[in-house]
Amino acid sequence: IFFRFLRWLYAEWPPSPFVMDGIRPFYDTLSEVLLLPKLPKYVEGEQPTDVKYKMNVKSEDAPAYMRHPYIMKGYRVGGDHWRCLQSLFELHNETLNAWTMVISSAASCVLLAYVLKTLPWGWDILPFAVLTFSAVIHMPFSVANHTFIPISYETYTFWKLLDLDFIFVASSFMSFSLSYFVFPIWAVILNVAITVAVSFCSIRSFHMNVHKLSPENPMYPRQVQMVGCAVACYWFPMFSIILQELWELRLGTPSFFAGGAIASLVVGAYVFATGWPQKHAPGSLDFFMNSHQLMHWTLLSAHLCEYAFLYCLYLQQVP
Repeated sequence: IFFRFLRWLYAEWPPSPFVMDGIRPFYDTLSEVLLLPKLPKYVEGEQPTDVKYKMNVKSEDAPAYMRHPYIMKGYRVGGDHWRCLQSLFELHNETLNAWTMVISSAASCVLLAYVLKTLPWGWDILPFAVLTFSAVIHMPFSVANHTFIPISYETYTFWKLLDLDFIFVASSFMSFSLSYFVFPIWAVILNVAITVAVSFCSIRSFHMNVHKLSPENPMYPRQVQMVGCAVACYWFPMFSIILQELWELRLGTPSFFAGGAIASLVVGAYVFATGWPQKHAPGSLDFFMNSHQLMHWTLLSAHLCEYAFLYCLYLQQVP
C-alpha cells in the first residue's frame, strides 16, 4: 500500500525522473511478492481526465460509478486533484462524508490528549494511543476517496481500494487496543494475528479482483463479507466482556459501552445498506443526513464508546 501510494504521488507531481525510477523497483518487487496487479494506467503519469470541473450535477447527468441511490443532485464531474481539494470547502453531496471523518479523527485526538493528561504514563496508555492511531491513519484515505471521486473512474477505483485497504489496517490496530485489557498477552497476539491474516487476504482479494469493477458495478458483494470478518475480530473482546458480566449476573459500564459500540456499527451498516432515510424522500437529503453521512456519524459514536470501554477497563484494573 505504501509503495502504491508513493508511486501515484510521484506520478501526479513528479519531482524528477530519477526519483520515480528509484521507487519503481521497490513497488514492482512488492507487487510480485503480494501477487498484486499492476497499477491503473493513469498512475504511470497520464492525466486522469481533461473534463472541466462542474458542480451541482444532477444524478442523470453524472457517471454511473458515482451515483448513490436516492441522491438526485449535488454531484461533481471532472477536474483535477487540486480543484477537488478546494471542493472540501464547497457544498456538494460528498462534503460532509469527508468532514465527518476529519471530525472523528479530531475527536479521537482530543480523547487521547485527555488520557495523556489525566492518567499516569506507562504501558497501559498504549491501547488508547493505538486506538487513536487507527482512526487517524484511515482518515486521509477516506477523505481522498470522497473528494477525488469526480476526476475519473480510474481515480475513484484507486482511492476506493486504498480506503478499503486502510479499513483493514485500522481494524488490525483496533483489535490490539480492544483486546489489551480483556485477554492475556498470548490471546491478544492471537486475536491480532487472526485480524491481520483476514485483512491481508481481503486486501489481496480486492486488488486481484479490481478488473471485475466497472462503472455500472463499482463494488462487488465480497466487500461487505470481508469487512464484516475483520470487524468481528475486534468485536470479539467486547462480546467477551458482555458474556463474562452476564455469566456473573451483572452488567457494568464496560458492557454498556461495548454494547453501544456494537449497536452503533450495526445501525450504521443497516442505514448504509438500505439507503435509509433518503429512500423515503428521494432528493430531499442529498446534502445533509443521508445514509452515508449517518453511517459516518455512527462510526464516530462507536469510536467514542470504544474509548469509554477502554477507559472503564483501565479504571477497573487500578488498585
